[in-house]
Amino acid sequence: LLEGYAGRALGEDDLVRLSALVNRPYQGITVYEIDIPVPEDEGLDQDDHAIELEAMPYFEVSSFGREYGSELMGLGELSLFCLWWALKRCDDGSVILIDEPEAFTSPHSQYAMFDEIVRLTVTKRLNVIMATQSQPIIDSMDAEHVRMLLPTANGVAVLAAPPKPLLLNTLGMLVPKSGLVLVEDEISRAVIVSV
Repeated sequence: LLEGYAGRALGEDDLVRLSALVNRPYQGITVYEIDIPVPEDEGLDQDDHAIELEAMPYFEVSSFGREYGSELMGLGELSLFCLWWALKRCDDGSVILIDEPEAFTSPHSQYAMFDEIVRLTVTKRLNVIMATQSQPIIDSMDAEHVRMLLPTANGVAVLAAPPKPLLLNTLGMLVPKSGLVLVEDEISRAVIVSV
Protein backbone atom coordinates (compact mmCIF):
# COMPACT_ATOMS: atom_id res chain seq x y z
CA LEU A 1 0.00 0.00 0.00
CA LEU A 2 2.76 2.46 0.91
CA GLU A 3 5.07 1.58 -1.99
CA GLY A 4 5.51 4.60 -4.20
CA TYR A 5 4.51 7.07 -1.48
CA ALA A 6 6.95 9.23 0.44
CA GLY A 7 6.04 9.72 4.05
CA ARG A 8 6.38 13.09 5.73
CA ALA A 9 7.76 13.09 9.28
CA LEU A 10 5.94 15.62 11.43
CA GLY A 11 7.88 18.31 13.23
CA GLU A 12 8.04 18.90 16.96
CA ASP A 13 5.09 21.35 17.03
CA ASP A 14 2.78 18.82 15.37
CA LEU A 15 4.03 16.03 17.65
CA VAL A 16 3.17 18.15 20.68
CA ARG A 17 -0.29 19.01 19.31
CA LEU A 18 -1.20 15.41 18.45
CA SER A 19 0.18 14.18 21.77
CA ALA A 20 -2.10 16.66 23.54
CA LEU A 21 -5.09 15.62 21.40
CA VAL A 22 -4.77 11.93 22.20
CA ASN A 23 -3.22 12.38 25.65
CA ARG A 24 -0.26 10.13 24.91
CA PRO A 25 3.35 10.96 24.09
CA TYR A 26 4.45 10.40 20.50
CA GLN A 27 8.14 10.23 19.74
CA GLY A 28 7.54 10.22 15.99
CA ILE A 29 4.69 10.46 13.48
CA THR A 30 4.95 9.94 9.74
CA VAL A 31 2.04 10.79 7.43
CA TYR A 32 1.54 9.19 4.03
CA GLU A 33 -1.06 10.74 1.72
CA ILE A 34 -2.50 7.87 -0.32
CA ASP A 35 -4.14 8.79 -3.64
CA ILE A 36 -7.79 7.87 -4.06
CA PRO A 37 -8.72 7.16 -7.67
CA VAL A 38 -11.98 8.91 -8.59
CA PRO A 39 -13.66 7.70 -11.83
CA GLU A 40 -14.12 10.59 -14.26
CA ASP A 41 -17.88 10.10 -14.50
CA GLU A 42 -18.31 10.41 -10.73
CA GLY A 43 -17.76 13.31 -8.40
CA LEU A 44 -18.60 16.95 -8.91
CA ASP A 45 -17.62 19.23 -11.74
CA GLN A 46 -15.72 22.50 -11.36
CA ASP A 47 -18.90 24.58 -11.06
CA ASP A 48 -20.09 22.75 -7.93
CA HIS A 49 -17.24 24.24 -5.84
CA ALA A 50 -17.00 21.10 -3.73
CA ILE A 51 -13.71 19.53 -2.79
CA GLU A 52 -13.27 15.92 -3.77
CA LEU A 53 -11.27 13.77 -1.43
CA GLU A 54 -8.17 13.18 -3.51
CA ALA A 55 -6.09 11.54 -0.83
CA MET A 56 -6.46 9.83 2.51
CA PRO A 57 -3.93 9.77 5.30
CA TYR A 58 -2.05 6.79 6.59
CA PHE A 59 -0.20 7.34 9.86
CA GLU A 60 2.82 5.55 11.32
CA VAL A 61 3.54 6.47 14.92
CA SER A 62 6.01 5.71 17.64
CA SER A 63 4.72 5.83 21.21
CA PHE A 64 5.72 4.10 24.44
CA GLY A 65 8.45 2.24 22.55
CA ARG A 66 5.97 0.75 20.04
CA GLU A 67 5.63 1.50 16.36
CA TYR A 68 2.28 0.99 14.66
CA GLY A 69 0.15 2.26 11.79
CA SER A 70 -3.39 3.52 11.29
CA GLU A 71 -4.82 0.00 11.19
CA LEU A 72 -3.76 -0.62 14.81
CA MET A 73 -4.96 2.73 16.19
CA GLY A 74 -8.03 2.94 18.34
CA LEU A 75 -11.02 4.63 16.70
CA GLY A 76 -10.63 7.74 18.88
CA GLU A 77 -6.93 8.10 18.11
CA LEU A 78 -7.51 7.60 14.37
CA SER A 79 -10.50 9.97 14.20
CA LEU A 80 -8.54 12.72 16.01
CA PHE A 81 -5.56 12.27 13.67
CA CYS A 82 -7.82 12.35 10.57
CA LEU A 83 -9.72 15.45 11.73
CA TRP A 84 -6.43 17.24 12.49
CA TRP A 85 -5.02 16.19 9.08
CA ALA A 86 -8.14 17.38 7.21
CA LEU A 87 -8.20 20.75 9.00
CA LYS A 88 -4.48 21.30 8.35
CA ARG A 89 -5.01 20.65 4.62
CA CYS A 90 -8.05 22.86 4.05
CA ASP A 91 -7.65 26.20 2.32
CA ASP A 92 -7.59 29.41 4.34
CA GLY A 93 -11.07 30.94 4.60
CA SER A 94 -12.86 27.62 3.99
CA VAL A 95 -16.27 26.75 5.40
CA ILE A 96 -15.96 23.55 7.42
CA LEU A 97 -18.86 21.34 8.55
CA ILE A 98 -18.05 18.90 11.35
CA ASP A 99 -20.58 16.37 12.64
CA GLU A 100 -20.03 15.06 16.17
CA PRO A 101 -16.22 15.17 16.27
CA GLU A 102 -16.35 13.78 19.81
CA ALA A 103 -17.23 10.27 18.59
CA PHE A 104 -14.91 7.64 20.07
CA THR A 105 -12.90 10.21 22.06
CA SER A 106 -12.38 10.74 25.78
CA PRO A 107 -13.53 13.92 27.55
CA HIS A 108 -9.86 14.98 27.86
CA SER A 109 -9.42 14.64 24.11
CA GLN A 110 -12.66 16.52 23.46
CA TYR A 111 -11.36 19.58 25.34
CA ALA A 112 -8.01 19.36 23.52
CA MET A 113 -9.74 18.82 20.16
CA PHE A 114 -11.91 21.89 20.63
CA ASP A 115 -8.82 23.96 21.50
CA GLU A 116 -7.09 22.70 18.33
CA ILE A 117 -10.16 23.43 16.17
CA VAL A 118 -10.26 26.97 17.59
CA ARG A 119 -6.51 27.43 16.99
CA LEU A 120 -6.77 26.28 13.38
CA THR A 121 -9.96 28.32 12.84
CA VAL A 122 -8.17 31.49 13.89
CA THR A 123 -4.89 30.67 12.12
CA LYS A 124 -6.57 29.72 8.83
CA ARG A 125 -9.57 32.10 9.10
CA LEU A 126 -11.97 29.15 8.85
CA ASN A 127 -15.73 29.27 9.26
CA VAL A 128 -16.70 26.19 11.26
CA ILE A 129 -20.18 24.81 11.83
CA MET A 130 -20.13 21.92 14.26
CA ALA A 131 -22.91 19.60 15.42
CA THR A 132 -22.13 18.12 18.83
CA GLN A 133 -23.61 16.49 21.89
CA SER A 134 -20.35 16.77 23.82
CA GLN A 135 -20.48 18.41 27.22
CA PRO A 136 -16.72 19.24 27.12
CA ILE A 137 -17.17 21.00 23.76
CA ILE A 138 -20.33 22.81 24.90
CA ASP A 139 -18.59 23.85 28.14
CA SER A 140 -15.73 25.30 26.07
CA MET A 141 -17.94 27.49 23.89
CA ASP A 142 -19.21 30.99 24.56
CA ALA A 143 -23.02 30.90 24.63
CA GLU A 144 -23.23 33.56 21.90
CA HIS A 145 -21.75 31.05 19.41
CA VAL A 146 -24.19 28.22 20.22
CA ARG A 147 -27.38 27.47 18.32
CA MET A 148 -29.76 24.79 19.54
CA LEU A 149 -32.03 23.09 17.01
CA LEU A 150 -35.37 21.94 18.42
CA PRO A 151 -37.98 19.86 16.58
CA THR A 152 -41.42 21.50 16.42
CA ALA A 153 -44.73 20.73 14.73
CA ASN A 154 -43.75 23.18 11.98
CA GLY A 155 -40.22 21.87 11.41
CA VAL A 156 -37.19 23.02 13.34
CA ALA A 157 -36.80 25.99 15.66
CA VAL A 158 -33.39 27.59 16.15
CA LEU A 159 -32.66 28.91 19.62
CA ALA A 160 -29.71 31.32 19.67
CA ALA A 161 -27.48 31.42 22.75
CA PRO A 162 -29.59 28.97 24.78
CA PRO A 163 -29.12 29.01 28.54
CA LYS A 164 -26.59 26.33 29.42
CA PRO A 165 -28.93 24.45 31.83
CA LEU A 166 -31.59 24.18 29.09
CA LEU A 167 -29.04 23.02 26.56
CA LEU A 168 -27.50 20.42 28.86
CA ASN A 169 -30.88 19.15 30.11
CA THR A 170 -32.17 18.77 26.55
CA LEU A 171 -29.11 16.70 25.67
CA GLY A 172 -29.57 14.58 28.80
CA MET A 173 -26.38 15.82 30.45
CA LEU A 174 -25.63 16.72 34.00
CA VAL A 175 -26.19 20.35 34.84
CA PRO A 176 -23.62 21.54 37.39
CA LYS A 177 -25.29 23.00 40.44
CA SER A 178 -23.47 25.34 42.76
CA GLY A 179 -26.31 26.03 45.14
CA LEU A 180 -30.02 26.15 45.78
CA VAL A 181 -32.03 29.36 45.90
CA LEU A 182 -35.51 29.37 47.41
CA VAL A 183 -37.84 32.21 46.47
CA GLU A 184 -41.13 33.40 47.86
CA ASP A 185 -43.02 34.38 44.69
CA GLU A 186 -42.92 34.55 40.87
CA ILE A 187 -41.31 38.00 40.77
CA SER A 188 -38.41 36.81 42.92
CA ARG A 189 -38.11 33.72 40.71
CA ALA A 190 -37.99 35.86 37.55
CA VAL A 191 -35.26 38.06 39.03
CA ILE A 192 -33.13 35.07 40.08
CA VAL A 193 -33.57 33.28 36.74
CA SER A 194 -32.60 36.42 34.81
CA VAL A 195 -29.32 36.67 36.74
